[in-house]
Amino acid sequence: MADNTYSTKNYQEQGGEKWVIGGTLKVLPTATVTGLPSDPLQVATEATLGGIKAPAKTDEAVPVAVDEDGFLFVPEVTVPTVPVAEAVADSVAEDVAGVNTVINAILASLKTAGLMATETEPE
Repeated sequence: MADNTYSTKNYQEQGGEKWVIGGTLKVLPTATVTGLPSDPLQVATEATLGGIKAPAKTDEAVPVAVDEDGFLFVPEVTVPTVPVAEAVADSVAEDVAGVNTVINAILASLKTAGLMATETEPE
């Protein structure tokens, strides 16, 4: 005797013009689907969830915006100039006091260029 309480999740409606999929639809790699747009993803806007085509991400990322025509805008990024310390002459010191003078000159050059914090006054 047939089970009259069973209700299938996937079926073709009367007349055959509509299929209802309530379960899982598995599309095999060799299958073809016709009638769907080739790019079903809508263009993203402020009000519409969608996507945009953009170059691949690199090591650096910045915020972007998309206009009403789907164009991507990236703000200009200014890379700060790395400070360069003034050159310090090669050491010709022959004693500890001379080496101390050269080291202090190197430290002063780094501090002046902003590459090293300045000393705090002892309390």
